Amino acid sequence: MKRMLFLLFLTMSIACSKENTESRDPICMNEPPTLTIIVMNNRMDRKELVYSFWNATEEATLYKRVDNKRVDISKCHVANGNIAIASAGRALKTFYTTNVETFYLEYNNKIDTLQIKGNYYDSTGCGDAASLVELYFNHKKIELNLISDHTYLIDNTK
Repeated sequence: MKRMLFLLFLTMSIACSKENTESRDPICMNEPPTLTIIVMNNRMDRKELVYSFWNATEEATLYKRVDNKRVDISKCHVANGNIAIASAGRALKTFYTTNVETFYLEYNNKIDTLQIKGNYYDSTGCGDAASLVELYFNHKKIELNLISDHTYLIDNTK
C-alpha cells in the first residue's frame, strides 16, 4: 500500500511539474541599461580615477536647454577635477533619443558641452536595452573609449 501511494504521489508530482514548465513563458532578462561618462580633466590611472568618485565631495550640474530655459538633468560627482556622469534605467531616455542631444556640464565656473546620440529599446518581457552611438565633448567627436561595462572615458587632458 505504501508503495502504491508513493508511486501515485511521484506520478502526480512529475505530471504537475511537467505541465507547469510547459505553460510558463521563457525566462529572460536583459541587464538594466546604464550609462556612465567620465570626463578626465586631470590625468590619473584608470583604476584610481574610477575609485576616486567614491569619496567625491564636489558636484557638477548637467542640464539642457528646452525652449531657451535651463532644465537641470542631474548632479554629477566631481573628484580631483574629474567628473562622473551617470544614468540608469528609463532615465536614459533623456540621453538616448536617436537624435544628437545637447547637454551642458557646469562646474568650477566653467561650462562644457556634451552631445550624446544613442538608442533606447523598450522591450516587453525581457527588459529594456540601450546603446550609445555617438559622443561629442565641446563639439569634438569622441572615440567611444569603453573602460568598463557601459562606462566611457573622455580624456580632456590632451
